[in-house]
Amino acid sequence: MFKSIIALMFVVGSSSFSVANELDEERGFVNKEIQGTVVLRVDQSSKQMGYVILNDKMKSKSQAQKVAQNAKYKKVPSEKARSELDRDGGSSSWYFYGNYYNNYYYPYFNWYGNYYRPYYTYNWGCCNYYYYGSYWW
Repeated sequence: MFKSIIALMFVVGSSSFSVANELDEERGFVNKEIQGTVVLRVDQSSKQMGYVILNDKMKSKSQAQKVAQNAKYKKVPSEKARSELDRDGGSSSWYFYGNYYNNYYYPYFNWYGNYYRPYYTYNWGCCNYYYYGSYWW
């Protein structure tokens, strides 16, 4: 009887070690922070939004302004532009979330569950440009 209790404790104890070992493995983990720069362009007259994802980080305001003027923007799909009511819904890997702060439109950016505020904003012509990344200059 005593041997069977010890054997049972050994089996239960060793199974909990295997579960803990499985939790400690991080082979499938990928860093989901923004590695480059995401630029959002908002046309103030038409309210159309475009974006570009760059591999490089912006090193200066002048570089950011050149990117704003020369980048090839893609239209933001409707499912990637959300409002206050649907900011918590869905399982999208990235999306823009806009709200108003002191009557000023201030878009946030969600990248794989991490929320970003723009680290730089720029106005050129009738467009506002918002720069997102995992860094500040």
